[in-house]
Amino acid sequence: MLKLNFREWKLPADNQSKNDFDIVRSILLSTWLDTYSKIIPPEELKTYLNISCSNEKLEELLNDRFTKGIIAEVDEKPVGWLRTNINQTENKFYINQLYVLKEYQGKGIGKKLIKIAEEEALENNFNKIWLGVMSDNFPSVNWYKSLGFIFEKEEPFKMINTNVNHLIGWKEIHK
Repeated sequence: MLKLNFREWKLPADNQSKNDFDIVRSILLSTWLDTYSKIIPPEELKTYLNISCSNEKLEELLNDRFTKGIIAEVDEKPVGWLRTNINQTENKFYINQLYVLKEYQGKGIGKKLIKIAEEEALENNFNKIWLGVMSDNFPSVNWYKSLGFIFEKEEPFKMINTNVNHLIGWKEIHK
């Protein structure tokens, strides 16, 4: 049986949280290459990661009181990443990133991360969680639909030089 643990980034940005930057980048790079390299050239994925997940960007996120990061660990090995955000302008609760390493998918880790996001949304008085997923990422789209997400619109998303379509969806949640 897997020994599963979830660890939250804490404020202020302490040394442990800053040490997690490499862990987050590693999870993102591995899952992005596994998931998106048929849609987006791998070099663009790497460039986008370097831009969007620099130490400065991650520290900004870590210090944003409306953003939360959770690292999932199995037997003390980091295997998943969840980032949520309360969008003040739209008054919506978002799952910005949810990734589980390929070899750990299908073990319920993603569902537990969704549950953590749902609990956080409810604690902040939201009854819906929102997310975006690339429309060509059929396994993820189908997985989210199986969890009750409804996709109501499609928006373009540009990653360096590649344009992809992003489905925007939500799921109603209850206590």
